[in-house]
Amino acid sequence: MIMPRLDSPFLVYGRPHIFLKMNEERPQVAYQVKLEEMTIRNSFYTELKKKEQLELVAEETRLLYVAMTRAKKGLILGRPKSCTHDSPANWAELLGWGGTVFV
Repeated sequence: MIMPRLDSPFLVYGRPHIFLKMNEERPQVAYQVKLEEMTIRNSFYTELKKKEQLELVAEETRLLYVAMTRAKKGLILGRPKSCTHDSPANWAELLGWGGTVFV
């Protein structure tokens, strides 16, 4: 199995973001919209975005695990040599490896 692009971002910025949290009383809706040079977001956005990012990294970790464990004869992973983020923004940073690794 060859996985050449591990640097695609988990979360794509520049698009409107809407997050929904279901509560017992009523749902919370968080949003952010960028209009030219102005950004509009409500008070729930920062909190729900952090929770969404944690869940997204967890889901991408599960997907990467499945992809890597399905390789029958070998696995080739390619990625850029440098990481610039403190927390993983893509599979390459999640793995924390440099260059190309042959398993």
